[in-house]
Amino acid sequence: MYPDVLFSIGGFEIDLYMLMYLVGIAGMFVICILTRKKYDLSKLKAGVYTLITFVFGVLGAKLMGKIYAASLDAVTNGEYIPNSGVCIFGAIMFLPFFMLLLSLFVRETFRHLSDYMTPGIFFILACAKFGCFMEGCCYGVPSENGVYNHIIQCNVFPVQLYESICTFAVTAVLIVLALKSKKIRAGALYPAGVIIYCSARLFWENFRYYGVEAEKDFFAGLTYWQCWSVAAVVFSAVWLVILYGSEKFRSCPLKKEAIGLFIIADNITRKKDEKNKIKYRQNEKKYQEKAREIKKKAHKK
Repeated sequence: MYPDVLFSIGGFEIDLYMLMYLVGIAGMFVICILTRKKYDLSKLKAGVYTLITFVFGVLGAKLMGKIYAASLDAVTNGEYIPNSGVCIFGAIMFLPFFMLLLSLFVRETFRHLSDYMTPGIFFILACAKFGCFMEGCCYGVPSENGVYNHIIQCNVFPVQLYESICTFAVTAVLIVLALKSKKIRAGALYPAGVIIYCSARLFWENFRYYGVEAEKDFFAGLTYWQCWSVAAVVFSAVWLVILYGSEKFRSCPLKKEAIGLFIIADNITRKKDEKNKIKYRQNEKKYQEKAREIKKKAHKK
């Protein structure tokens, strides 16, 4: 683990932790540019949507940081306040809500927008986890066969490294599904990625070191982040169930109370798809008329 500063830019110090974030941002843009054609996006739109999603991810991470601090402060009666302003897990949990908000103001549907941004989001998450490994934060339990950690000055299980490798694998799977698969339904990519990632995290959290009992046994024998992982898996599973059986859920009497977000998103998507189809048909008619006129002129000549 190497926490030392590599270089400085205008007084801004760059270490390997920050460098991995920069690599993640660059990779996110590259992935989004490479996959834009499938979603019929220009380079400008692809870049703008990627930048907005990144900003939303940062906001989600900061929001989770505040929730994390407040949660631990509450269960310890104010005796322990986590010294963390950002928790990247928030980028996973809160991005769908931000994407839904973005879809209200752009021509893209919620389903396609979430699918488009998903591989890039998980790539930057994988880079961030590797950055944690290089920095030494979020370390694992002490282990003789582990990696030396400069923070607690002993060997620890490299849980961040394994998380990073798993997340890179999830990213690769998502890229293949985004580019090659025609069977997966629009809007299913993000919840599928979350289920795979959070299921793996449920396992890896068993090897994480927790400094206080409040985090180690937060609820029902689960650690703090295992609780959030379970919530994310349930949330994503409901998302997929509604996505693949939306007609059944439309007749549900509790739809406004129980699944309002998904129904709203699905309605927005359907309306936008219908408008896009109408515009496509109108443009198609115009092109056909122009083609006929050209043929007539060519025939007269």
